[in-house]
Amino acid sequence: DIRKMGGLRAKMPITFWTFAVACCAIAGLPVFSGFFSKDAVLFQAYESGHPVLWAIGACGALLTAFYMFRLLFLTFFGECRADHHTFEHFHESPPAMTVPLVILAGLSIGGGWVGLPAGWLWGDRFGEFLAPALAALPHAHGEHSAGREYALMATSVLIALAGILLAYVFYVRSPRIPSRLSAQLRGLYDTLLGKYWVDELYGATVVRGTFAFANALWRYVDVIVIDGLVNGVGGMIQTQSGLWRRLQTGNVQHYAFTFLAGVILVIGYFLIR
Repeated sequence: DIRKMGGLRAKMPITFWTFAVACCAIAGLPVFSGFFSKDAVLFQAYESGHPVLWAIGACGALLTAFYMFRLLFLTFFGECRADHHTFEHFHESPPAMTVPLVILAGLSIGGGWVGLPAGWLWGDRFGEFLAPALAALPHAHGEHSAGREYALMATSVLIALAGILLAYVFYVRSPRIPSRLSAQLRGLYDTLLGKYWVDELYGATVVRGTFAFANALWRYVDVIVIDGLVNGVGGMIQTQSGLWRRLQTGNVQHYAFTFLAGVILVIGYFLIR
C-alpha cells in the first residue's frame, strides 16, 4: 500500500527532504548548523562552572531531538491518517514555496560552518567578526581543554541520537507504546497535554481580570463620569434654551410690551433715585 510505504514522501520529495534537514538542524546533529550553536551553548554553560545548567540544557536537547523527529515520523512515515480522497490530492508545493525551502535547507547545512570550534579548519570566524562588539563583555572562561570540549560535544551528539532513537521506537517501530504509557501515566500525561494549565490560569486571572477591570471602567468612568458630564451639559443647555424659547415668541406685540415695561422700569429707577 503506497499510503503505508512512503507514498507521501514520493508525492512531496522536496518538502520531505527540506523538512528532514530542518529537523536535523534543530536537533543539533553534526554537520548541520544547529549542532555548532547547541554545542557552543552547552559547552559555555559547563565551562562557566554551571554543570546544572548544562544538564538542563542537555535534557532540553534530548526533548528537542525527540519531538522534532516525532513530527517527522508522524508526518512522513507509517500509515497515513488522512482519508483516501485527501491523500490523492496531496502534491508538491509550487516553486514560490519550494525554492525558499531549499535555500533555507542549504543554510541549515552550511550556515553553522562560519562558527567552528577553535582548532577546526578556519575556526570561529563569526566570533571573530563579533569580537569588537563583545570586547567589553566579561569572558566566561580562559583557556580550556580541547579534550573536554570534544567529550562534551560527543555527549551532546549521543543525547540527540538518543532522542531520535526514542522517537523512532515510539512512532515507527512500536507505535502502540505512547498510548500505553499515556494510559499508565494518566496524571502526568494530562498535565503535559494541558501544558501545565498555564493557559487556563492565565485566562482565569489576567484575561478575566482585565475584562472585569475594563468593564468596571466602562460602567463607572465612561457611563457615569464622562457620559454624565457630557449629557449634563447638554441637558442644562436644553433647559436654558427652553426658558429662552418662551420669551422669544416672535410676536411683535409681546416685544413692544417688553420694551415698554423696560422703559417704565428704567424711568422708575431714576425717579426713585
